[in-house]
Amino acid sequence: MLQYQRSSCYLTALFFLAAPLSALAEDAPASKWNGIYIGGSAGVGFGGNSNSLDLGGFNYFCDDRDTCKSVPGEVTDVGTDSAFIGGGQVGYNYALSNRWVVGIEADLSAFDFSASRTPASSKADWGADTLVIVEMEWLATVRGRVGYAVDQWLIYGTGGVAFNDGQYRNYDFCKEFPCGSGLMDARGDMDVGWTVGGGVELALTSTLTAKAEYLFVRFDGQRYTGTASFPEAGGKIPTEDYDFSASPTDLNIIRLGLNYKFSEPAR
Repeated sequence: MLQYQRSSCYLTALFFLAAPLSALAEDAPASKWNGIYIGGSAGVGFGGNSNSLDLGGFNYFCDDRDTCKSVPGEVTDVGTDSAFIGGGQVGYNYALSNRWVVGIEADLSAFDFSASRTPASSKADWGADTLVIVEMEWLATVRGRVGYAVDQWLIYGTGGVAFNDGQYRNYDFCKEFPCGSGLMDARGDMDVGWTVGGGVELALTSTLTAKAEYLFVRFDGQRYTGTASFPEAGGKIPTEDYDFSASPTDLNIIRLGLNYKFSEPAR
């Protein structure tokens, strides 16, 4: 809920920033934004909270090791993280009229993000040997943009498709009987999601612009399976598959960027 409240605050701030700038509008043409541009951006990404559902009862609650009982249906709240995000973007703008500008932008950023938590059942028995993780190393988006030109400013909304190498992961690193050494590493891919947001961009010169941008990004949940083996159990515990289900992951991205716009060829 807190993440949604933050998202609403950022979008509201952008709206109220746009309102007074519109009142200062002059007859500067939106065509100044026409053309291909390339640039870089850096900022912070935060969020990631996902609930992991243990469908097969991989973890146990135990009073002692002779009375262990599996716990199917246990839900673990993975928690949140924040991390630096930085990379580059390329795009194209086209002026529809004296004020309105449409365009498309693609970006790719490094994003070393990892949120993790230990299930309650793991804390209760073997000494916190399991981690439920949401992690990724890069984030990319391809988005449409619709903007309104106000003097040297472009106020825009944006939305499109998001990609990453992210994973939902249930990792057990137990080192002793009966679970064995590193008995399971179950992973589910995030792959493709969606994003929406907005920002403001300032024309510093005829070719150089600076921007501030907010994006809300969501990746759907995933059901996935891990195979548990128990090499130190001497065959007493059979190898078994366990199913998990992760809820969607939401991210908030705030970043600053600098773009270089290539001059349009003479007509």
